[in-house]
Amino acid sequence: MTKFLPLLVLGLCIFTVLSRANPGNAIISLTQAEIHQIRNILELIPSNKSQSQPAQQLDTITRGDGVSTSRAPLADLCFNDVSVARIGE
Repeated sequence: MTKFLPLLVLGLCIFTVLSRANPGNAIISLTQAEIHQIRNILELIPSNKSQSQPAQQLDTITRGDGVSTSRAPLADLCFNDVSVARIGE
């Protein structure tokens, strides 16, 4: 029984800490992204228009917009939660 006492105490301590932890509001809804880097051709397809247009650095992409890539492209999109997505062909 004395072998399991340290494990029992450690388990109770961990349970106490985790049960009192505040989950917070870490979830951020992704609503827009900004184009930070483009290599080759990237087309921006706005949701309110059927016509695509060449994307440029610092263009903003919002929910519903699309992108189309050419051959061997590379684009970095920085989202409003500061995450970065790199898209290719």
